Amino acid sequence: MGRDDELRRLRTAAAGRPDRPVVRVLAGLGGVGKTSLARAYATRHREDYGVVWWVHAEDPAAVDREFRALLELLNPDGARHIRDAVTAAHAALARQPAPWLLVLDNVTEPATAARLIPAAGAGLVLVTSQASHWPDEVLVPVTKLGLDAAADLLLSLTQDDDRASAITLAREVDRLPLALVQAGSFARANALDLATYLRLYRRNRAELHREGRLGDGYPHTVATTWQLAIERLPATARAVLNLLCCYAPDAIPVGLLLAPPDPAYIALPASLEPRLRPLIEDELARHRAVGELLSYSLFTPTGGRKAAAVDVHRLLQAVNREQLVAEGTAGDWAQAAHELLLEITPAVLNDAASLNRWNQVHTHLRALLEHLDADAPETLATRIDLADRTGQAGNAGDARTQFAALVPLCETVLGARHPVTLTTRNNQAYWTAVSGNTAAALAECAALLPLCEEVLGPEHPLTLTALGNLANWTGKSGDPAGACEKYTALHATYVRVFGPRDTGTLAVRGSLAQWIGRTGAPAGARDEFRALLPLTERVLGPHHLDTLTVRGSLAHWTGEAGNPAGARDEFVRLLPACRDRLGGLHPFTLTTRHNLAHWTGEAGDPAGARDQLTDLLPTFDRVLGPQHPEAAVARANLAHWANRAGSGSRRG
Repeated sequence: MGRDDELRRLRTAAAGRPDRPVVRVLAGLGGVGKTSLARAYATRHREDYGVVWWVHAEDPAAVDREFRALLELLNPDGARHIRDAVTAAHAALARQPAPWLLVLDNVTEPATAARLIPAAGAGLVLVTSQASHWPDEVLVPVTKLGLDAAADLLLSLTQDDDRASAITLAREVDRLPLALVQAGSFARANALDLATYLRLYRRNRAELHREGRLGDGYPHTVATTWQLAIERLPATARAVLNLLCCYAPDAIPVGLLLAPPDPAYIALPASLEPRLRPLIEDELARHRAVGELLSYSLFTPTGGRKAAAVDVHRLLQAVNREQLVAEGTAGDWAQAAHELLLEITPAVLNDAASLNRWNQVHTHLRALLEHLDADAPETLATRIDLADRTGQAGNAGDARTQFAALVPLCETVLGARHPVTLTTRNNQAYWTAVSGNTAAALAECAALLPLCEEVLGPEHPLTLTALGNLANWTGKSGDPAGACEKYTALHATYVRVFGPRDTGTLAVRGSLAQWIGRTGAPAGARDEFRALLPLTERVLGPHHLDTLTVRGSLAHWTGEAGNPAGARDEFVRLLPACRDRLGGLHPFTLTTRHNLAHWTGEAGDPAGARDQLTDLLPTFDRVLGPQHPEAAVARANLAHWANRAGSGSRRG
């Protein structure tokens, strides 16, 4: 492969230090062959290592999954109980008697690699990265192949013996490994000799030059190779490619997108009906189309043999979208991609399944919005949903930022008094408060409320929601009695307008109970929640998030009313329900764990509280961020209970 010098450097480095891992960073532009070099080293020296493991470091979800799989290999008995798979896998590697090799592929920044590189053990860590700002002592620059090596690679891939054409083609594709591999693979898959491929390349290159350069560090020749492949695709495969070029490039859930629950209700652009309707209604046609793309190596499966999810190279997406723009069909394809993605996007994030689905789609929603008309009402609706669910998923700061950008857009497109604009302003205030700036949220809400009353009326749901927010943030700003007064009036309105069993009425009643407790009447709050719980269970069901919230509030005020052991026991019973319904990383599950630790300490077990918080904090930092208010409180509580417990060691 023409990388003998680099391979020797890596082998020399690997023999340098037995007590701590050796780190080498393979750095260079995209497509230059960093991953191929790491793979070549791993293959050549496989027998020298007890463990060889690969981590796709650009995907946070994949990092946890792949380190967890490594842990299951090294410590199968204890792996299932580990929360921080990266740290545990590092510890398991440190205990390995034989040298090991860990490849961290496609690391975006040195800061990202810091927590992924083990601190101990006799191993070699190979990092591949497009970033160039790494310390000189670990850097192994990866550059283009030499001309002879590039020609050899083409001849090997095609099994052709026309060295003159190979050298000419290697020059024309600028010796970039990705371009060479794409060209050689295409030629062999389509039974073309190198001279024919070279002629096709030269004939198509001028057309691509006229369409413009694609950026991202890739020369036009790679784009040409992909364009040649695209032109040979069957119509159904091209249709799938056109759709998937509207999304983010990685882990596109093609199996879900092309199999909507009820295809008859999918509103496709009229121009695309004949091309897309068979794909979403005929499973065999769907699999054949995706199979064609896999066979051309235009997709990379990430969801197992069924290709439930695929990766598409960014440049391939750009090349294909340029063609759609030239054809005048890019807008229709984006609209179709929008309809299909909305069909599998969860409406609310209230359990583990909806959160998992959200993690599959949210990056694709963001990418898709770049290809839609920003002024279209349906695009605004999707932006609003994206912002709100970003907050529901636990990122209140990002949600607030998105809504802040949406407000002026809504005012421009719809007008300042439009109900959607007013709703967007209310959502901005809400996520401002959740992200920790209650004073700003109170001011935003106070400015919004008179306009809601004027435009929508005093009993409109949005007006009542704004009144509830105003009441809540009044209390959080230091006036719990004022919050109780506002919630009492609001509850009476809800009962009159919607009835006592309405979900909104139940929510307002729960908020009123909270502020009763915060005025200094914990027993009153406890009794309110005790009365509210059976009604909430009947209306919403025992596993609904709102029901779990009421249970948590009842437990809290039970403790505040003087029964810390009772509060602890309630949280012990609540936690499994949270994990089953919401998953272990949902913010409410983490809050429940935090509360359990607190009441464990208050019930007379400070060491237990300390140990629970010690286990919880790394997850808080990873999921919420170390600067999140609840993470900061948990850190302070850990210090408190550690001090109360003394200097004894953690319990096993």
